[in-house]
Amino acid sequence: MPLSSGAYTGTGQYFVRFRVGTPAQPFVLIADTGSDLTWVKCRGDGAAPSASPSHASSPSPSPSPPRVFRPSDSKTWTPIPCSSEACKLSIPFSLANCSSSTAACSYDYRYNDNSAARGVVGTDSATVALSGGRSDRKAKPQGGGAGGPAAYDGQGFEASDGVLSLGNGGTIIDSGASLTVLASPAYKAVVAALSQHLAGLPRVTMDPFDFCYNWTSRGGDLAVPVPKLSLQFAGSARLEPPAKSYEGAWPGVSVIGNILQQEHLWEFDITNRWLRFRQTRCTQ
Repeated sequence: MPLSSGAYTGTGQYFVRFRVGTPAQPFVLIADTGSDLTWVKCRGDGAAPSASPSHASSPSPSPSPPRVFRPSDSKTWTPIPCSSEACKLSIPFSLANCSSSTAACSYDYRYNDNSAARGVVGTDSATVALSGGRSDRKAKPQGGGAGGPAAYDGQGFEASDGVLSLGNGGTIIDSGASLTVLASPAYKAVVAALSQHLAGLPRVTMDPFDFCYNWTSRGGDLAVPVPKLSLQFAGSARLEPPAKSYEGAWPGVSVIGNILQQEHLWEFDITNRWLRFRQTRCTQ
């Protein structure tokens, strides 16, 4: 899929163009390999009871109205009933309370950074552009459902119309997060090795990072080599990111952020549960 950088919006996210509904309604979504819910901002019939978005902070007035999905305008939108087995068993983030047997399946989805999306779940037709050669190559994602949130919290959602989920797993390879987080055992091992190799450099306090070093303290002389970091996956796969991408590790649920993924081409085969990557550059 062709991705565009969110640097111009002040975020470390990547965006993809996505069409939902019949006739298709265009949106710009955050490409997120660290979550398992695809959603677009929604209003109208089929949305959650409260159709007024909520935010972590008040955005600046927009010169044009925001894009929102309107279920009543799509011939193929089908809400998933709250009383259905799919809502009760297949959607782990759905809410159990049903106002009536015909009510739509509602959800409350929380992200690791405390942002959230709330709305209803349903199925609809969707189209996404594909990378490579021809500009008209498109694909229709098969299976699964999408959420239409009437409320969301988090500044990260201000520059987009929603989120395109590209998978989930144990250690999260997250294209929607910039910084890397490591589970405590891995974090302690990395910190111990880093502290040993960089003991000759002065430490700098920079919130929220625990370990920052002043490389300019010696007039630009990098006599202290940066230790090599590698991440070993199941099997023989090994990720060896460039030193410039070492940023943002602290204890928590293991998340490999998109800065550590730089200079690599990634392929997420969700159907066959394979992750592939190789070292490359944007110019190649």
